[in-house]
Amino acid sequence: MAPGWPNPIFATSSSSSSANSSPAYSIIVLSDDEDDDHNQAASSQKRGKASSSSFFSSPSVLSADSNHGPVVLSDDDDGGDDTLAASNRKRRAPIYRSWQFSDEVNILTELAAERRTYGELPTPSELLEALLDKNVLKRENPKAEDVSKKMYNLKNRFKRAIAAGGPGNTHRDTTLYDLSVQVWPDLLQPVTLN
Repeated sequence: MAPGWPNPIFATSSSSSSANSSPAYSIIVLSDDEDDDHNQAASSQKRGKASSSSFFSSPSVLSADSNHGPVVLSDDDDGGDDTLAASNRKRRAPIYRSWQFSDEVNILTELAAERRTYGELPTPSELLEALLDKNVLKRENPKAEDVSKKMYNLKNRFKRAIAAGGPGNTHRDTTLYDLSVQVWPDLLQPVTLN
């Protein structure tokens, strides 16, 4: 072992009682040669002798500083108090960093309404302001640049659907296609009969 490194002492507590006894814990005590009390307690525990030291009976961390005492680690899988504390915490609302389907529908609906009312589309910042006033977006903290990118992507999706001969078979595809027809009617090719 390198000089200056503490000597690891391995000890396990074993139980010969019935099935309702607590699980056996593997304990690694890191100590330096100056700490004889902990070395003696660990070696007596290793040999199976009963020890009155309380640090071998609890699976909690007794010291965060290994220079001043043992650090006891547990491989207990049942979670204990941590599971109970986690289940008692209030569940936070999800944080949406990407656009949801409802956001896409709200964007296209607002764009279609602006097209019908004014004959032109609003700027991304005007659209964002209108959507934020209505409080219909699920995305967290959208910016005008985000709305501009989403409008661009929705328009490209509409162009691809037109090139493919129409929307896909899903409800999402048909809903977005029908709204996009109202927003960008000029992208549809006029049908001429011979």
